[in-house]
Amino acid sequence: MIISSIDLEILRLLEGIRNDVFNKVFKYITFLGEGPFAFCIIALFYFLFSKTFGKKLLCVYSSGACLNNAVKIMFNRTRPFRVDNGISCVYPDTATGYSFPSGHSESIGSISFLIADKFKKVIGYVIAAILTAAVAFSRCYLGCHYVSDVIVGVGIGLLCAFLLTKVYDKIGERKLYVYSILVFLPFIVFALIKKDIHHLDLFKTYALVIGCFVGSIIEDKYVKFELEDKFIKRIPRFLISLVSGVIFYFGIKLVIKNIELGFYLQVLFATLRYGLLGLFAVGVGPLIYKKLFCK
Repeated sequence: MIISSIDLEILRLLEGIRNDVFNKVFKYITFLGEGPFAFCIIALFYFLFSKTFGKKLLCVYSSGACLNNAVKIMFNRTRPFRVDNGISCVYPDTATGYSFPSGHSESIGSISFLIADKFKKVIGYVIAAILTAAVAFSRCYLGCHYVSDVIVGVGIGLLCAFLLTKVYDKIGERKLYVYSILVFLPFIVFALIKKDIHHLDLFKTYALVIGCFVGSIIEDKYVKFELEDKFIKRIPRFLISLVSGVIFYFGIKLVIKNIELGFYLQVLFATLRYGLLGLFAVGVGPLIYKKLFCK
């Protein structure tokens, strides 16, 4: 209760400094914590700069996203603007599930510090800290989260960046995917039984893990691409793979946009969107490129 009271007081203070300029600025900043941004960063590494690090980034990110959404199921904390009529949400499209912990804060924390830790430069850690703090603050400013939500979200992101990566280094990509699928399966079963639409993000991230896992198997067995010496030659594979995944991601969303769906159909289409995104971006896309352009 004490934490909730402090959380609400801070949000009321932030509400007092809102204006149209800040609203637009923090909407752009909060995008840095969204899934599409993270996936684009991962794809850049995977296809253009370092395939090995890209695979690690994707595996740890997707597993961490599942962990964050599993924690949401355990707490079921309602968003602040639904608790207090005095709190408004500037960007409700990004505040659809439960509040605790913040997925945006977890996402930017894990991605930015993973990248910083790869290069091990002080400036990299400073930039990662600034980006993470900016996104976390934006979530509170926009009225999407309590302060305690973003603090724990950042904590989970750092846990993924510095501890889950150690697990990855020890057991490898394939086993971490399998363990993630098995560990979070009970949460999926529970969410299916409970039929709470606020748990939809868990199905999305779980499907992404499975899609990336199957995609990695396809890539390892049938493609095994290596980054070409000339950077420009890497771009076609990147574009074909990314576009093939994005077509399913946005295509399915457009098809069901104006259709009222029950819980299980929403889960089905969300699972297809994210599962096919991972499958095509990681494995099928590179396979298509190989069949079309490689002898």
